[in-house]
Amino acid sequence: MDKVGEAVGLAWSPHGSQLVHLSASVAPGKGKIHIQGEIGYEALASIETAIESLKFLYGISTEDLTLSIKIDEPLEGPSAGLALLVAIYSAINNLPVDQSAAITGVVTNKGRVHSVMKITEKVALARDKGLKGIVIPSENLYGQRPSLDFGEMWVCPVARAQDAVSIVVANTGR
Repeated sequence: MDKVGEAVGLAWSPHGSQLVHLSASVAPGKGKIHIQGEIGYEALASIETAIESLKFLYGISTEDLTLSIKIDEPLEGPSAGLALLVAIYSAINNLPVDQSAAITGVVTNKGRVHSVMKITEKVALARDKGLKGIVIPSENLYGQRPSLDFGEMWVCPVARAQDAVSIVVANTGR
């Protein structure tokens, strides 16, 4: 089932690969961000970068909104940045996200998507959890293709954040 403001991210922790359910909601406000869940410095920076990227790509400003983000698992690094961007975009535009797809990627403030570490483990986790698809950075396919076992999942390699949005957010191109 598709859900507004929610995305399934893939991250790496000291315990291994993990699915991270991310949810974002917005309300009228003054540009504040409220975070519920355990988050490290790099992941916090990913939220700020996702917001900058949304402004650059779509002209979306959060200056008159309060953004609330809930993270169900501890999040340390930047590899869930693309999933965070998708969840925030979805919440602001009230458009649902495909919950059968996992998303991973490091995002820049200009919307570029860069590779993540431990891609083989992340792909295996998404496959083993029965997800139907995965959105990964196209950079992660260089030299990796034979070692990545996607099983029956569809895979969409992306280099730009707006490509991920068009793949997993309803009414934006999929």
